Amino acid sequence: MPGYGMTITWTINYDGYEAKLGENHESTSWKDVFESVATPDGALIYLQKSLFEWLPKTAFTSEADYTRFLDLLAAKTKHSKLG
Repeated sequence: MPGYGMTITWTINYDGYEAKLGENHESTSWKDVFESVATPDGALIYLQKSLFEWLPKTAFTSEADYTRFLDLLAAKTKHSKLG
């Protein structure tokens, strides 16, 4: 895997999110997200039925930031919750 061991930086906003890995970056609009799932340990953002991106809860600076992210995710995507 090309990015193994590298840090991914995410920027999340009302319109979508951007993921940066080294010199590469990918912007995704919420309308292009297939679905999202919140788990006790983080969130899965599905770009296709079998392709997802993982955002661990520990990546957020506070519980309040994580809660705001989940609220935005639920408002902008087909969303479900596990656990």
